[in-house]
Order: sequence, then C-alpha cells, then structure tokens
Amino acid sequence: MAKLISVVMPIYNGGIHLQVALKSILKQTYKNIEIIAINDASTDASLEVLESQKDSRIKIINNTQNMKLVRTLNRGLDASTGDYIVRMDQDDIAFPKRIELQLDYMSANPDVAVLGSWFEFIGLRTILKFPSDHEGIRHRLLCMNSVGHPTAMMNRNLLGDDLYYSENHEYAEDYELWCRISRKYKIENLKKNLLKYRIHATQISTVFAGSQSKVVNSIRLDNLSYLGVKGSEKELQYLAQIFDESKESKPSIETREFGQYLVAQNHLLGVYSKTAFESFIEASLNRNRVSVFSSKNKIRHNAEKLINKITALLPK
Repeated sequence: MAKLISVVMPIYNGGIHLQVALKSILKQTYKNIEIIAINDASTDASLEVLESQKDSRIKIINNTQNMKLVRTLNRGLDASTGDYIVRMDQDDIAFPKRIELQLDYMSANPDVAVLGSWFEFIGLRTILKFPSDHEGIRHRLLCMNSVGHPTAMMNRNLLGDDLYYSENHEYAEDYELWCRISRKYKIENLKKNLLKYRIHATQISTVFAGSQSKVVNSIRLDNLSYLGVKGSEKELQYLAQIFDESKESKPSIETREFGQYLVAQNHLLGVYSKTAFESFIEASLNRNRVSVFSSKNKIRHNAEKLINKITALLPK
C-alpha cells in the first residue's frame, strides 16, 4: 500500500499566491497525500481560497486567533496522519515530481530523517544548492541554515517527538530544528531542483530581521557549546567571518586563530568527522568553498547580494 504523505501548509494572509501553491501540490505525480492547511486567522481571502478548492485531500484547520508560525506548524503536525511530513509554504511552487522523488529516496534510505532539495528563486533564475551529504550539512549548520524549510520531507516514524518545532526559537524555528535533529539523525539534500521559492517584503526574515538575528545567534552559541566553546559576541563575529560566502574579504588573523581553535576542539571532542571538519574550516578560511548559489545567466553576483540581504536563513 502506498505511503500516505502529509503536506503541512501554514497560511497567514497568503491569498494572493495560495491557489498556485495548492495547485502545485494537488498536481503532484504522487497522489496519496493529505494537505493539512492551517489558516492562522488570516484577514485576507485565504480562507475563501481554501474553501473554494474541491479536493477531499485538503483538510482545513482554522485558527480562531493568530497563533503565529511555530504553534501553527505544531498544530498541523498534530493533525497530520501520514508516514512522512512534507513542508510547503503558501506562496511557493513545487515541481510535479517533488514528492515522488523525495519519497523514492527516503524509502531507499530509511536512515535519512530529513530530506531537503535544491531550489530556485522565482524571478532571479538563481538556484540554491545546499550541501547534499549529512556531514557537509552539519558543518554548515554550525553557523547557518542548510536545508530549505519548504523543501523538507521528514520521516515521522523515525523522528517521533523530535519532529516538533521549538516555541523558544520563533523566527528561526527551522534552523533550530535541523541543528537539533542533525545531532541524532541523518539529514541530506537531494541534488535536484524541486521547488520555486518566492522572495517578498512580508517574509519573517524581512519583517522580523532584528528578532530573527537574536534567535539565530542563540542557536549558534548552542552549536558552539557542543565544541566546548562558551562563545561571546566577538567569537560569533569570527564564526560569521569564517562562514562568509561573499568571498569579498579575507579573514583576519583572529578569525583564522578561532577557526584553528574550533578544529582543535573538534579533535578533542569528536563532534564532527575530524578530517572532514578540518578540511571544511580550512577551505572556508581560504575562501575555497564552492558557493551554494548557481545561476543560469550573468546576474548571479547581484542575485546573491539580494538574496543574502533579504533572506539569509530562509525561514518563513
């Protein structure tokens, strides 16, 4: 019997793009799905758009008051009954074989708890290619997100209660979730572009940039603690410089020393594969890492700057 896939879609004032997003899921080549659409007390026509859909696979949950994203997501998880959870946002577009390809991979690799994918930015012709392997994802998670939230498929049976989002990490709930999961389970990204991601001015990463930055730094400090590093404002700056993907500035001597300190701590504690982590830090300090951005034309450089400015961590 075909596995049931639960697509969890939180919605808040998303009426303008919602029908297109829903259509991209309803027309998936894999048909055994349920869409858990949670309307978080929208003040626009979102609920009307949902109720106009004539497909029994859509299950509408209507929050009578605005619960915000994390509680809405967790409510959607509680209502879902599938073996796998797929995340989808109200304004993105999934390619037709997205669910089929991800499910095929996870079925063949039952130890993978979370599977993301590459994705493109609508209107920019730029594809974000996060690392595909678990170790590469973990390295990057030390400082920044490595899985596009709306690309994720999660193995519910494998994760259990670890599947739920932390209410203490609003605005960067996905980043915290991936960091937490990666310490116990395997996370990978499929090396295929399976989603069109929409950038706009009302995203959490834009509207709540200040609050998000504070939460992100708290997650980074937590990550450093696993390497035995207490962390300070200065060390967070060094960490950000190590992971700077712009390649426009050379790391300072202090940053290099901090990178070497991280390598030494990892050799002592074995949080990451010792050789792989040392190579990653060295490549980062020498600005030899392959960029996660790729583009089909010459606007790549400007696109990278715009994307980094608007949505560096990509939660919604």
